[in-house]
Amino acid sequence: RFKSKDYPTFKDVYLTIRGRLNAMPEKTRERDIMEYLEMKIRPIVRELRFYFDGHTTIQPKSDFVVFNIRELMNTDTNIRNALFFNILKYAWGMTLDKSVNTVLCVDEAHVLLSGNNEMGAEFLAQIQRRARKYNTGTIIITQQPSDFSDPRVIVHGKAIFDNASYYIVMGLKKQAVEDLSKLIDLNDNEMDSIKKYNQGEALFVCGSRRMRINIIASEQELDSFGSGGGL
Repeated sequence: RFKSKDYPTFKDVYLTIRGRLNAMPEKTRERDIMEYLEMKIRPIVRELRFYFDGHTTIQPKSDFVVFNIRELMNTDTNIRNALFFNILKYAWGMTLDKSVNTVLCVDEAHVLLSGNNEMGAEFLAQIQRRARKYNTGTIIITQQPSDFSDPRVIVHGKAIFDNASYYIVMGLKKQAVEDLSKLIDLNDNEMDSIKKYNQGEALFVCGSRRMRINIIASEQELDSFGSGGGL
């Protein structure tokens, strides 16, 4: 069985391309293609090498694996979307063992779709459709329904919501409620109530059952959240 260090890195690929170029005659179609490829890979092994070059350092030995993406938020949108896609695809690969019940949780999911990232939206929709076949539960959390209801990704956004067994809708502002209504069915009374919800209040939807609930955190849960609202 191969280990991660047995596989080539982008630097290996880049050096191979450079070697081919040095051995090629000038002004050929093949050389033009190789020069174009070399130009595309060059940033990956230089200024972006921290993100894309080298062997993985991830050793998922725990039953609870967290990918912290905080440091990625200030990167270029295209780079960030590529990194998010890699993370999500890796996490999805970890859930494909049917003999193990798993949960894939995507917090701040709107970040994955920022910049109208259609590839990210489509992949998340595929996960949502297929997860139950692999004994996997999904938890998708977002504060911005607008990123799911944008016309460029709404087909995938609706698929993400349509394949959910439950919804928990907490307080949202007027525009966010209108965006959410494009993804799930909400009557006028529910839309009005969601705008007025206080902390802990939510609409719980399970199939045809819909009820207003009040979520009360225990002291232990509040301690784990910390003063900043997160771990």
